[in-house]
Amino acid sequence: LMTTLQALFADSQQSLITIPVSSNIGDAMQLLHDHNIISAPVVDETNKCVGLVDFIDMAVELMKIWDRSHKPTAAEMGEISWKSMEWASESVGAIINASGRNPLHTLPLTATVEEARKILSTGIHRLLVTDADGSAFALLTQSRLLSHCLTVLSESELGKSVYDVEGLITDRVIKVGTNEVLHSVLELMVNYKLSSVPVCNTSGKIVAVFSASDLITMTPHHFLSSVTLPIFSHVESQKDKQMHQVYIFSNPTSHDVQYVMKTMLNNNIHRMFVLDKREDLTGVIAMTDLLRMEMVKSK
Repeated sequence: LMTTLQALFADSQQSLITIPVSSNIGDAMQLLHDHNIISAPVVDETNKCVGLVDFIDMAVELMKIWDRSHKPTAAEMGEISWKSMEWASESVGAIINASGRNPLHTLPLTATVEEARKILSTGIHRLLVTDADGSAFALLTQSRLLSHCLTVLSESELGKSVYDVEGLITDRVIKVGTNEVLHSVLELMVNYKLSSVPVCNTSGKIVAVFSASDLITMTPHHFLSSVTLPIFSHVESQKDKQMHQVYIFSNPTSHDVQYVMKTMLNNNIHRMFVLDKREDLTGVIAMTDLLRMEMVKSK
């Protein structure tokens, strides 16, 4: 883990997607949508990063133009649609880290993977890597770092003889009901700095997961016309999400840390939810927990 970030990105074929600070919000939203990404750095004319923007930032700001005390009438939706078009024409700089969940953290290419792990293990999902001139070079995500750890650390280091999977489980799980409306779910995610939240039915059974990535396909008008709808109407449309792949069923001791890492990386998820024998939701393991596990090891 003492290798440099330059070595980590040496074989990378992906170029960094950036948002020019001169862009408007609508253009930024379209760029994220076109590249199917949640977040991107905003850069000035010298390619210096001035902050990060993601779909949660956009959602937080967009909801400010809507009176959430009641469900909009058809006439009000027409006005909201017009306001959303005006909002989309504003500068993207106005919404940088609007949600408070995307503080800008940077490291130079000469920094080590271990330095990056210490930052990402605090719950930060991505940090900006800069070149010798201080220009934006790459985004290092929790997933990319975890993939590196899985590659370089031996099986004995990751096996259950070294780490107790049960010890990684957080008992307190933030969840929502199927009838919770979209804007309330987004406020909850912002307040608790969550990238996803489980959706449970009246019996407490988890039936879906809503994540920030579910916002990628939404236009401003679509979003505003949906904020009063139950969250389940949004996640139900995500039929391609295989729910059984995001659970650890009933007996965490039957799985080792490698299983948890591989499942998260292979399914592009940041959390695995723990169920008891009755399939009730009892806990969660987050990617942040796995990165903290490495911190414990290094002490």
